[in-house]
Amino acid sequence: MMACGVFGMCAVTALTAQNTQGVHGVHVPPLPFLAQQIDACLEDIGSNAVKTGMLPNPAVVELVASKVGMVVGGR
Repeated sequence: MMACGVFGMCAVTALTAQNTQGVHGVHVPPLPFLAQQIDACLEDIGSNAVKTGMLPNPAVVELVASKVGMVVGGR
């Protein structure tokens, strides 16, 4: 990917304790820390595309949507 000038960045929205038999627990990082993760990625490299994975609750959905809106809206 680097050879093509593409870099992958991530912000962890949820941590799971799981195995092949199931999910045994989910930990959601505090929203201010998640916001810091997203901001750090965007300040460093920026974003031309966004892919979401697990968004564990409405508060995380709202935070991620607001950050994506900042990128799309150019703010």
